[in-house]
Amino acid sequence: MAGEFTEEVAPVRAGEHWGYIYMSGKLAISPQFDEARNFRYGLAPVRIGDKWGYIRPDASYAIPLQFDIARSFQDERARVRVQQRWGYIRTDGSFAIPPQYRGADGFSEGLGPVQTGDGWGYVDRKGAVVIGMQFVVAASFSDGLAAVKTGQYWGYINKSGAMVLESRFEEAGTFAEGISPVRLHGKWGFIDHGGTFVIPPSYDRADRFSHTLAYVMHGNLSQYIDHAGVPVWTSKCSGN
Repeated sequence: MAGEFTEEVAPVRAGEHWGYIYMSGKLAISPQFDEARNFRYGLAPVRIGDKWGYIRPDASYAIPLQFDIARSFQDERARVRVQQRWGYIRTDGSFAIPPQYRGADGFSEGLGPVQTGDGWGYVDRKGAVVIGMQFVVAASFSDGLAAVKTGQYWGYINKSGAMVLESRFEEAGTFAEGISPVRLHGKWGFIDHGGTFVIPPSYDRADRFSHTLAYVMHGNLSQYIDHAGVPVWTSKCSGN
C-alpha cells in the first residue's frame, strides 16, 4: 500500500509499518511508523501508538508526538486534533488557531473550513470568521471555489461566501485544472466554473484531475481520462 508522491517521496506500507520511498523505488525512510502521510513544507505527519507528530526528510522529529490526529500541511497550516477539538498549527509546531472546532478541513487559498455547533463556515489564517457557520458541510477552496452542502445537495461558493453554482448535486468534488467532479442522478461527470457539464455524468466514480488526467470507474472498467473524456488507459476489474 502506498500514497501519492509529494516532495519526491511517497508514504508506503511494508508489513505492519509505514515508511517512505523515492520515485525510483529506493527506500527513503525505513518502515517504522504505525501510520504516515504526505510531506509538505518539508514535514510529514506520522503516528506511533496513539499519538501523531511531524518528521523531517531525515526522519528526525521536527514536532514531537503529541496530537490525537494530525494531517499534512496546506497553505502553511496543518489541522490537528487535541481532546476532541480541531485547531491549526504552524510549521514550527505552535498553534496558529487553538483547538476549538468540532471539525476542520485543510487550509487553501487563505481560508480553512471549520465546524462549530452552528454548522460549517470558513476562517482566515488567524482564526477570524470570514464566511459564517451556515453550511451542512464545507470543503476546501480550489480555483476560487469551494463545494458546500446546503440541505440535501451540494453547490459551490466563491471566497465572498456567495453561492455561484446552485446546490443541485448529490456530491461535489474539488476543482482542478478548471473542472470538478460532481455526482448527479447517481452518476459522476465533470463541470466547468459555470456549472456546465464538460464531461457528461456517466461514471460510478470520478476523482479530480491531476497532470491532465482523472481516474474514473465505469462498471467493471477502471480508466484514466483526459479533459475531453477520452480514455488514455483502461483496465478491466476482475469480478468476485
